[in-house]
Amino acid sequence: MAILLNVYKNLGLHLIESRDYHKSRFYLEKFRVYEKKNDIAVLSSLALSAYYLKDMAAARMYTDEIDNKKDQIYLFNKAFFGIYEKNYGSALYHYKELIKIKRDVRGDIVTKVISFLDERKAEYPCEIAYDFAIGFINYYFCQKHMGSHELRKFIKLAKKRPEYHEMVCFIKNDIFPKDKRKK
Repeated sequence: MAILLNVYKNLGLHLIESRDYHKSRFYLEKFRVYEKKNDIAVLSSLALSAYYLKDMAAARMYTDEIDNKKDQIYLFNKAFFGIYEKNYGSALYHYKELIKIKRDVRGDIVTKVISFLDERKAEYPCEIAYDFAIGFINYYFCQKHMGSHELRKFIKLAKKRPEYHEMVCFIKNDIFPKDKRKK
């Protein structure tokens, strides 16, 4: 049975990479029927499959099933849902939580998240919170200079839009604070 479970899991994870979301979800669900442990790779792949299959309720459900609420996948997903649902305070909260676990955030995950967010930005160019997300992730986890540039661009676009006020304040106060010595 263990060999069959590994086949289901590996096949499901492979199919997610080839963007066959229906089959990926099928095999990963078969894996979950027999394997009751909380497997973050499986749950995150199921959440991604559900998202691409336009089943946001299931994508949220799979994310919420992740036991470790301080796991990078959980936090990245919850931050995305905050943007998707236009709950920018929630998105910001989850991004700030990522700073607390910065040393545990893996580069391969960061690359995948930025790629996913780039796709969403291309799909929804009017949603500038994706600029914040990409800038934030680059600044803290990847390319600080590029992140800084993207966050400054976000401030210019968002400064007069009240829905992004918390994000703008965070950037101004925590990332680019004015020099306290200047008076």
